Amino acid sequence: MSLTDDPGASSPVLAQLVRELRTVLPAEGLDRLSGIEGEIAAAHLNDHSDPARARRCAEWAVEVASRPELGHIRQALAGLSEVVRQMGETIRATEIGLATEIPIQSVVAPPTVRMGGPGGALEAQRIGEAVRVAQRVATELGWDKVPWEDLVRDLISIRDD
Repeated sequence: MSLTDDPGASSPVLAQLVRELRTVLPAEGLDRLSGIEGEIAAAHLNDHSDPARARRCAEWAVEVASRPELGHIRQALAGLSEVVRQMGETIRATEIGLATEIPIQSVVAPPTVRMGGPGGALEAQRIGEAVRVAQRVATELGWDKVPWEDLVRDLISIRDD
């Protein structure tokens, strides 16, 4: 069973990223992605760190789009840094809003923003932007120049607390 067959078994952010990568990767990339899905499943992640994973997707997109050899398309992606900043502020504000609705004594861990929660659409947008940047860079330089595997492994390394 793949991650996309059972998205509830892991992080919804990772599940969405895998689904979206499957629509754009060439055959060789799909084979490598299938191998990484095993790593995702073995990590036993959940959605508690998904806001941080979504932020990492946006940061990764900015890093990839900022590569010197992409100077001719960087202008098209120039607004991405501002989007990342705004996304972080929105998620933090949402978390604060959630925290004020929960009695202090019942808070064991900081509240999180779930894909189905108030920040979910924002998280989904960050994932989509990362995949679009990856696809655009691949069109310009080739998939071998897109560190998408590093992104997936970065998201796996963001551990749930």
